[in-house]
Amino acid sequence: MRLILAGSDSLIDSIINGITLNQFSVFDILVTMLAAILSGIAIIITYRYSYQGTVYSHQFNISLLLMDLITAMIILTISSNLILSLGMVGALSIVRFRSAIKDPVDIVYIFWAISAGLAAGANQLTLLAVSTIVIAGGFFISSRITLKRNAYVIVIKIDASKESVVEEVLKNHRHKVRSKFFESDKLEMTIEVKEGEHEILGKLNAIGADYVSLLKFDA
Repeated sequence: MRLILAGSDSLIDSIINGITLNQFSVFDILVTMLAAILSGIAIIITYRYSYQGTVYSHQFNISLLLMDLITAMIILTISSNLILSLGMVGALSIVRFRSAIKDPVDIVYIFWAISAGLAAGANQLTLLAVSTIVIAGGFFISSRITLKRNAYVIVIKIDASKESVVEEVLKNHRHKVRSKFFESDKLEMTIEVKEGEHEILGKLNAIGADYVSLLKFDA
């Protein structure tokens, strides 16, 4: 019976000790925050100079630095404290993000910022430094490697009776009709072409189209 009580006392003592917050010196906090700031700056620079999307977002880039800092603060707060860490997980589980991430690469940057904050908060400074250099190098190298092929989309509106004429223009070129829309006696077509786009554009203009638009995208 005494052994059971002794075991229960030690369990209670461990729980009480787990509730007690660890105290960090100001120096420890400053080192953690400085490491998070430096890694966040590296993320900002990498995102700015390796970005290949359509519209660069300065606010999103700055948010990566803040995400790094906030994650480091959370990890610093819950480190070596089981009870507080469980409570923090429960509190954060109710957070929902509604912002749509259109570019898959932006999701990678978000995970990078969170991972950097985790490493800084856990005081894994060597891991943080080496991984930041390697990941940044990977982004810069991938941004310089061109694996994309140019493709063009032609949007044309023309009399529906001239559909066969359009098909005659396109038959000698690699193309794919993406959509057709009929409105009264008019036909609007969306055509993807991979070669001779300017020649096609001139021929379609010559047959009396209401309008012809040429759009470029990366395939």
